Amino acid sequence: ATIYRIIDTEGNTIRVTTEPQMKKSEEEAGCMLSPIQPDIVPVPRVAKDISQVKGIVFEDHNANGIQDIGEIGLPDILVSNGLTVTVTDESGSYLLPREGHFVFITTPSNYISTTPWYKDLLEDNLHFGLKFTPDKDSKQFTFVQITDIHLDTIEEHRIFFEKAISCI
Repeated sequence: ATIYRIIDTEGNTIRVTTEPQMKKSEEEAGCMLSPIQPDIVPVPRVAKDISQVKGIVFEDHNANGIQDIGEIGLPDILVSNGLTVTVTDESGSYLLPREGHFVFITTPSNYISTTPWYKDLLEDNLHFGLKFTPDKDSKQFTFVQITDIHLDTIEEHRIFFEKAISCI
């Protein structure tokens, strides 16, 4: 298989994978195979704004992690890069400054994430899928807070760690 990376005029990356299925003769191909000289057409350079990250948070009805036809964006979902927090607009779109290394969502109650809830800013796809799950028990959850407690010795760290883990 051959993988091609295509960047469209808006700077979005598209990956195309092809399988090797080339016929060896005109007879097998069912048409005349003749080499052509391609026209070389310059593609206008569109500067992609790399100072910001954008994406969509969408309702993923079939939980496949892909925004399919009919799966609309979700408004009012919190999205953050760890330094700045924003809320998705009425179409589920968000825009954040490119800061830090990750972008992540806060999953609302009655939803589960169908994509990873956080993504590396180097990824091409910064969209997030959520599936509505009204039966989800949103009253019970686990919260873990880890803090740098400035202990002086390795032994103090080990004792504190073991006590903390035993409580979880």
